[in-house]
Amino acid sequence: MTTRAEHKRQHVLKIALGIELAGMVLIVLAGVVVALMGSTSGESIQRSSTPARLDSPITDAQYRSVRIGEATRDAVVTVFGGPLATCTVSGCKSRPGVLADPARAVEIGADIPAGTRCVYYNRARSESIFRLCFDTDSGRLRSTSRR
Repeated sequence: MTTRAEHKRQHVLKIALGIELAGMVLIVLAGVVVALMGSTSGESIQRSSTPARLDSPITDAQYRSVRIGEATRDAVVTVFGGPLATCTVSGCKSRPGVLADPARAVEIGADIPAGTRCVYYNRARSESIFRLCFDTDSGRLRSTSRR
């Protein structure tokens, strides 16, 4: 049989435990909210210190900063500037002269995944290019490759 003092102590411990659990739940919820706010597509791309121009190549670090499933085509174009070309399975549109070279045209327009729109950027300090393919329904980045 428990005494009145023991019963009161158990009651106080239960209340303290409840308060502690509620505090931990609030901390976890706050962390989730912060994580969700920080994962917006515009923040998932490394911004350059200089404004993007149409002929600006992107660096390896910038390319790696674009996260699959997070970044949108609009955010990429806003940060990196206009791409060399934009392609779908039905064809490509490019800046003047980009697709004039037959080898470059084949390289750029090859193997476009169905249901995507791919954009191409020059790779800094290299002859190769980066390809970023976005889902046509969600607008989110689906795949990346170096060509």
